[in-house]
Amino acid sequence: MLADIVIGRAVSDGMGLNPTTHWGMTLLAMPWLGMSLVQAWRVGLKGPLTLLRRWLSGLAGLVAGLMLAVAVFLLNPLGGLSFDEADSLVRGPPLIDTLALAYLVPGIVMLVASLRLRTLRPFARRRQDGGRRRSRDPRDGL
Repeated sequence: MLADIVIGRAVSDGMGLNPTTHWGMTLLAMPWLGMSLVQAWRVGLKGPLTLLRRWLSGLAGLVAGLMLAVAVFLLNPLGGLSFDEADSLVRGPPLIDTLALAYLVPGIVMLVASLRLRTLRPFARRRQDGGRRRSRDPRDGL
């Protein structure tokens, strides 16, 4: 929460821009996404706080997901709501602009996390096959 306050103050005061832009909302979501991924990683360590870590990871992931959904659907400069026309502009040169900051950076973070976090792999595998357990016998697939 402290990181959100610091980022919000830096964006609104230091740069003179509104934090309710597509990239400002994503910057506010990144600490929550980081907390969610760190707690998901720590679930794999096992111990007495595993249940608490799962809840914290889920709660932080929910907050990050909601903020990213607002950035994608409501604050998108290509068709979302705009509170101020100047804030809905895309700033910067192509490929290194506010769209890349708002959408590419979180996408890369989530992609790398999905490949590196071993604690997420069993959950993802169960959901991909509808929750059914697969037989280890190779003849069952024939």
